[in-house]
Amino acid sequence: MSAIDAADRAGYLVELQLVTPAVDALGYTSTTISSDGDANPELIVSLSTDEDGRQRTLRISFIPVGDNVSHTKFVQMWSPLPFTAGAATTRHELLEAVAIVNEHVALGRFGLQDDGTLYFRYILAVPRSEMLDDDMFGEIVAFCDYHQEFFGDYLEGVCEGEISVLVLANVISRSS
Repeated sequence: MSAIDAADRAGYLVELQLVTPAVDALGYTSTTISSDGDANPELIVSLSTDEDGRQRTLRISFIPVGDNVSHTKFVQMWSPLPFTAGAATTRHELLEAVAIVNEHVALGRFGLQDDGTLYFRYILAVPRSEMLDDDMFGEIVAFCDYHQEFFGDYLEGVCEGEISVLVLANVISRSS
């Protein structure tokens, strides 16, 4: 990834501030974080809580690509799931479960980091010459929330050993 220059950083911050009201209008609480130095500004959105009352958070930022892609800017939406992989499953089983779930996700994807963190990620490509459409952006945030709420339960079931990977494909295809 490229270092972010001051002009891009300022532009990204403005765009994130402009879409914040659309996100807030959908009932989410959002906060724009303006980072110092070389850090990228992020919009932090508090999504709905899960059935156990755990807060889910969506971190939104631009991916700096420098001059490598001159006509496109990329907006990353990344959210760690509010649970971790338990001892009931192996990394291989979790990767299988993530692959099964990802076949049913309309946008974005789930993934598993080396440290066992399960996450949801979506990257939006936007023409560099255009500002983010706030209505569309709000809907994408809502869709990210929905995906985590709906599909996260399946992944947590696998993590806790309540759903086997063999059963997951059958269960998820009947409900999505």
